[in-house]
Amino acid sequence: MSADQVQALLDAVESNGRFDWLTFNEEKAQNLGFGSRKELVACAVSVAEKEGLEVNEFYAGVRYAPTSRVRNVEVGRVVVCTYGPHYGKSMVITDVVDQARVVVMGVDGMLSDIKPQSFPLKRLHMTSIRVPKMSQRGQRLKKVKALVGASIEDIKGQLLKDRVVCRISKRTAKVTMTDFQRFKAWAVKKGL
Repeated sequence: MSADQVQALLDAVESNGRFDWLTFNEEKAQNLGFGSRKELVACAVSVAEKEGLEVNEFYAGVRYAPTSRVRNVEVGRVVVCTYGPHYGKSMVITDVVDQARVVVMGVDGMLSDIKPQSFPLKRLHMTSIRVPKMSQRGQRLKKVKALVGASIEDIKGQLLKDRVVCRISKRTAKVTMTDFQRFKAWAVKKGL
């Protein structure tokens, strides 16, 4: 692995689109000066931490790790439902069906009780949270559960800080109040 190869890899990722996955086959890897696709992936993994890259070894995909402001529709993104019977439930995207629908799951009660199902994007709020190392489409529940379980405390902590999640929880608390609880809140507000 030489500095020229690393620079060629970084330039290829930059020209493809900074936060878009660039997948490599044997021919593309050899055009950049690597012996094989496997050698390119090993080089990308070794410089990933220093250069801010994200590497998918299964697909030989490389990209710059997106910032928290970039909220692409992608596998591993944590989302919250903003409409319908599942209002306020958090889930993770496991597959992209088309430009208007995704497959989501609540990870067997870890995030919510949602079973894997197709969901329209219009009903979902993309959070800035991504499940680490989850970028392969169509993973089974066992694998998703292991990946989410490894960082569940961090995910839940970030979810509580999300602006839309805070609004949803405030609204849910207000709607579920009984008449007497509303009266007590009113009395406290008036100073009685």
